[in-house]
Amino acid sequence: MKIEKNKNLAEIKDAINALLKRSFLMRDRNRDIEYYLTVQDNLVEINEYLDFMGYEAVIDRDLSVIALAYKGNEGIVPPKYKMTTNETKIYMALIKIFDRKVYEELIGTDVVKTNVRELKIELTNYDLNLIPNNKITTFQKALDSLERYNLIELIDKEIKDEHSEFQILPSIKLAMNREAFMQYFRTHEKTYFGTEEDKLEDETIPEKEEV
Repeated sequence: MKIEKNKNLAEIKDAINALLKRSFLMRDRNRDIEYYLTVQDNLVEINEYLDFMGYEAVIDRDLSVIALAYKGNEGIVPPKYKMTTNETKIYMALIKIFDRKVYEELIGTDVVKTNVRELKIELTNYDLNLIPNNKITTFQKALDSLERYNLIELIDKEIKDEHSEFQILPSIKLAMNREAFMQYFRTHEKTYFGTEEDKLEDETIPEKEEV
C-alpha cells in the first residue's frame, strides 16, 4: 500500500480497523465522522490494502455511508452472512420499518427511531417468531449484535420493556442487495418461520480480521 509521507499512517490504520469491526461508517455519527473522512480522503490507498482480504470500501454519498463490501459484489457486505436467524428476522422487520418511515412518513434517514413494541408488531405481521421466544432478553441479544454491525444505535442501552427505543441507521439499506437477500431468504425460509431450530444462537459471532 503506497501512502504519501504527509498522511497520518496511524489515522489510516485506525480507520481501516474501525471499518473492519463495524462494517459501516456514517458521516452523521459522532463516533464515525473522523474514520469516515479518513477513508473518504484515502479511498484508493485503503482499498489497495483491503483488496488483499477480498474487501473494498464503497461510499454511498446519498446516504453518507461507507460500507465494507466483498470485492466485486457491491451491496453484499460481510455482516449479513454472520447474522443468526433471530438477527436476520429482526433485520427484515427493520428494513420494513425504515422504508415506511422514510418513504411514507417522510422522516429523514438520519433520524429514524423505533421501539421494541413496533418491532414486535412488524415481526407479527410477517409471522416471524424469535427463537426460543419473544422475550425482552431475546431482543436484547439480537439488537446488541445489530448495533455492533453499525446497523442500529440503541438509545436505551438496556432493553427493559417494549418502550425501549433505538435508532435504525441508514446503513441498513446497504446491508444486502435485494437479489442476494431474496436468495438468502429462500434458502432459509423454513428457519425464518420457526420450523427449524436455530443452532447459531449460542455461537459467538466471529470478529473480522483487524490490521
